[in-house]
Amino acid sequence: MEKLYEAHLLSVCSALGGFDTVELDNGKKQKKYIIGDECYDCLKDLKKFLRQDDANVEKHVSRALGSWMIVQKDLIPILIEYKDNDKIAMAVVEVLVPLTWPIEISLEEIKNEDQDLPSQLEYLISYKEAIISTDALNALFEIIIKPLSVSYRDRTYRETALIRLIFLLIRNLLCIKDKEASVLTSTDKLRRSTLQEKLMIKLQKSNFIELLLSFAGSLDETEYVEWNMLILEIFYHMYIGRDPEEILSNKHVGLSHKVTELLKHEQKMNSIDLKKRYSRHSRFGGSYFIEFENGKKLNILQSNAINLSMDEILDNNKKIKPKIAKKDEKYLYTKRITDEEARAIYKSTADLFVENCFNSFYTSIKKDFDMQRTKVREIDYIHFIWFCSFILKYREYAYEKASEEDKLKYSFDSINSILNVKGLLFIVYRLKLYQDEKKWQEIGLTLYCLKYVLITLNCMSDSDDENYREASKNLQHNLYYEEETLNIIINLCRNYKTRNSNKHFLRNLIETIHILLKMLEKFSKENKYLYTRKQKAIRKKNENESNEVEEEEINKKYYEHEFHFTNVEQKFASDTIINTYIYCLEDYKSLKESTIHQITKMFYRIAIKCGLEPMFFKLSIFELFNRILSEKEILPNSQSFRELYEFINYIVNSFFIYLEKDPMLSIGILFQKSKKDCLEIKYGSEYFDTNKEEVEKKYNSDDEIEVKAGLSKNEKLSVAISLLKENKKEQYIQWIKDTIDKAAETRDIINYKDKEDEQSKTEKQENTDYVIEPEDDNQKVIMEKDQQLRLLMNLLGFKEIKEFESPENENENENENENDLIEKNVWIIPKEFTRYELMETRKLIILYENDPIELLSKKPASKLIRKVKKRGQRKRVTHRKSNGNGKGSEVITTDLSAPYILDEKDNTSDSDDDEAFNAFLKREAELRQRTYEKHEKIIEEENEKRSQALLKREKILKNIETKINNNKKSRKTRSRQSTDPIEIPDGNNALKSIEIEDDNNDDQIETIISPKPTKKKLLKLSEMNIISDEDDDYEEDTTTNDNKNISQELKLNDNLTTTSTNKNQNIGIAFESDTESDSDFEFQFKSLQESLSNKKESETETDILKLTTLDTTHTDNNTSNIMEFKDFTNSDINNNKRKIDESNDIKEIENNIENIQINSKKRKKMLIVESDSESD
Repeated sequence: MEKLYEAHLLSVCSALGGFDTVELDNGKKQKKYIIGDECYDCLKDLKKFLRQDDANVEKHVSRALGSWMIVQKDLIPILIEYKDNDKIAMAVVEVLVPLTWPIEISLEEIKNEDQDLPSQLEYLISYKEAIISTDALNALFEIIIKPLSVSYRDRTYRETALIRLIFLLIRNLLCIKDKEASVLTSTDKLRRSTLQEKLMIKLQKSNFIELLLSFAGSLDETEYVEWNMLILEIFYHMYIGRDPEEILSNKHVGLSHKVTELLKHEQKMNSIDLKKRYSRHSRFGGSYFIEFENGKKLNILQSNAINLSMDEILDNNKKIKPKIAKKDEKYLYTKRITDEEARAIYKSTADLFVENCFNSFYTSIKKDFDMQRTKVREIDYIHFIWFCSFILKYREYAYEKASEEDKLKYSFDSINSILNVKGLLFIVYRLKLYQDEKKWQEIGLTLYCLKYVLITLNCMSDSDDENYREASKNLQHNLYYEEETLNIIINLCRNYKTRNSNKHFLRNLIETIHILLKMLEKFSKENKYLYTRKQKAIRKKNENESNEVEEEEINKKYYEHEFHFTNVEQKFASDTIINTYIYCLEDYKSLKESTIHQITKMFYRIAIKCGLEPMFFKLSIFELFNRILSEKEILPNSQSFRELYEFINYIVNSFFIYLEKDPMLSIGILFQKSKKDCLEIKYGSEYFDTNKEEVEKKYNSDDEIEVKAGLSKNEKLSVAISLLKENKKEQYIQWIKDTIDKAAETRDIINYKDKEDEQSKTEKQENTDYVIEPEDDNQKVIMEKDQQLRLLMNLLGFKEIKEFESPENENENENENENDLIEKNVWIIPKEFTRYELMETRKLIILYENDPIELLSKKPASKLIRKVKKRGQRKRVTHRKSNGNGKGSEVITTDLSAPYILDEKDNTSDSDDDEAFNAFLKREAELRQRTYEKHEKIIEEENEKRSQALLKREKILKNIETKINNNKKSRKTRSRQSTDPIEIPDGNNALKSIEIEDDNNDDQIETIISPKPTKKKLLKLSEMNIISDEDDDYEEDTTTNDNKNISQELKLNDNLTTTSTNKNQNIGIAFESDTESDSDFEFQFKSLQESLSNKKESETETDILKLTTLDTTHTDNNTSNIMEFKDFTNSDINNNKRKIDESNDIKEIENNIENIQINSKKRKKMLIVESDSESD
């Protein structure tokens, strides 16, 4: 700091005021602080100086004020003397808050040479001590009461700011940590090591604790919600470093218990030293030597070598390397309470908080977290999690030690705000977040909170109250339902690194795992059927136009599976987890007995329950076990250590048993072992040979298999073919090809060509389903059991149906029900497959048999298949519910676990039930047979009607085509005449003009026609296309539809000509309807006959001829049948009657076809309904 700047700061501090002798009313003289005339302005200047000092790392202003002791000499006296002066009091508080602000610095700032961190900490401690030793807190309480007495709505901004400043000052004082002091330190240091306890006593006497508790209990109200984060910080720093067990313990009993433990430990250590000591006049003086196998000797100049082991003798002269200093626990450290009065204040405050404040406190803060308000900082999450774990632990210990009357204060209702699904998910989410960010201190704290949540749930499950037990069950189910929760804990244990973490975190992790597995095992036994949800990430890559991968989308998919506790234990059976537990067991001398028990229990789960004893066959583990057994006499003779001794003996005995079978195991103890290695040690290499056969037979069970998603149909077919080839089942592929050849021979070749015999078109036979008959019983079993063959048949489109047949040996079943039917599965090739499609499928099989897809060159086909997931059907359970009249009413309920619940009736086998069931099957079989016969009869009748209708239609169309061709030849010889307009009168006396031109000038028809209410328009000749549509009645004949085309192309190449006047003319005019029919497009050909002679009246006769075109082809290129219309001469008038008769015949045929279509659709609906009823 510059001298000029420092002088200016000093002059401001000097103008604040000073002490002066004042005579009191009783005549006595007393020193009193008198403020200067410009005291308020000087306080404002100090505030400005401190504000500039915030951006400076060196803190020159703060250090200067601390060295001048401004707080002790000026600010605190002004605060006490002028507490009634609101203006001066607030100015003092505004200066005290930045001066006592906790130091928050990073490692880079600590390395800065200009920063004097120890001196700044010393100043903070001196400020805290000065405030505690005076009545400053009492003055602050009187100051804060004034704005609090004003109602919330009438309170000004200045008053609200004053409340916040005083709370910040209390927070700053609690943040200042005490110095660590030992018994041998000076009195001054010892006094400064207990300032936090003295501050608690001072806060209690000044009524600040009661004020804070009232705020904490009212945080769910609008008036107090703005202070929730500040109240959280105050209580966090108030209880950080305090152990609930120590707060609740009796001081004298606790000290005596600790002294007893220390004395016992000292006696054990003395007994160890006595064994290694030698007497003053020992007869074994001199030196010793050790002779090795190669003849070399090593001299030992150690008098007590005879009492030491070989390792201790050789390690005597080794230099001890200093241990790596681990990081101190930032949040879970504890500090002893020395003042009994402070202990009582801590206890009473915690009791009141648990009883009255926790639920509203938790709800308010959690709501701000969920809404992600701007006032929430990242450190607030840490403070919140720590304080919740402290309250849970305190309530647990207090409930155990409380009397029956006092247990109501510590009931589960007092902390029910955290015991819900959202509270559990919040802890699990923060744990996963800190794990991803690798914040080990925060992970340990969150794990600590989760541990006490689990302990609380376990206590609720053992409660006498049924409501608590049910709530605990629901919460545990939600916790275990997410498999990711267990995976987080397992990954923490696997990824533990001894260099970066401390053992306090490791012991906390081991205890949490032990509690979680214990509760989960108990819960799985109580709930026989338990399901968990697993998350699976599906990655999709997006490609741009240049086929470059831009980004990768991750879609999360969840699926459920049945939970088995043995699978969880298997996840912990890994070499990394065993190494983590062994690392913790290295401190067996200082570990708690509970931790020893938890380690032994995990070893028991891996070695005994999972059957993986060889995982412990390692040299480092044996060395640790040997050390433990060698110190067995001096270690505690408790239950946990006895369990550990038994486990060590079991592992050592197992090792020597397996060593006799396999001497190479003596070398194997130098290496890590996987589960496969352990099974090979136990059962030999033959175990994997038999296991390999079981794996090969894995897909020959009742479980269906399928090709994994993401492949096309042809690619899946290639995978199925390659799967059969991998398993040396080429004969199955050849059998499939032969079967396809046989089925293709039964299919008709339907190919309509020009000049085809009309008789061949009518003699077609309808295709039927081809039944695949097995050659022998062995092939029948293969078709039922070999899932690889079944996969190929399903991909080819073959179908498996069920049939019922009567028993073959009727004589043997005379005494039984006569009509008992046998159910069997039959494979068919559906009739929809044409001969062409079957042959193409056979070619495709040959192609993929010789040249599989490229994907199979990277992965074998066995890696591209999976089992088909079966979904369990819900069971409808009927319960009887009695009414008041004594009659029962049926109540149908549906339960997810109903398929696994056996009714008492299901366990009884009654002959009456069997007879009723057989009778039911008999009736069902008869009904199916009658329905089948009825359908077959209807199909035969429909086929007969259809064939007759087709013959009649073909004959009529052929006659019409013959006549048109004859007229065509006769008109070719006719002379071309010029185009004349023809006027046709309509019903409204309007004239329609039709202009006909010569064919050489591009045929055109120009129409001028007024709109009619029939909504029809006159088509041009170029637009007159006969459009075909698919007939639903012929969809069963899809195998022959490729070459079928019933409609004829009637193309007339000549022009429309007109005959001479005074003759009747027939002009064909096409109309297009605005509405389309559902089945066929009909075009009406209207012939208008106009008599121009004087003897006859003017009449217009219209002959309407309907031609219905039916196109049954399945190709996309529907041919347009273009019909050109020609006029008929007067010589054809005599044939009009015959044409009308033919048109009537066509109408009758169409009506018959429509009836056949309607009956066919009804028959299909009946089949669908009956098939649904059978499946139900």
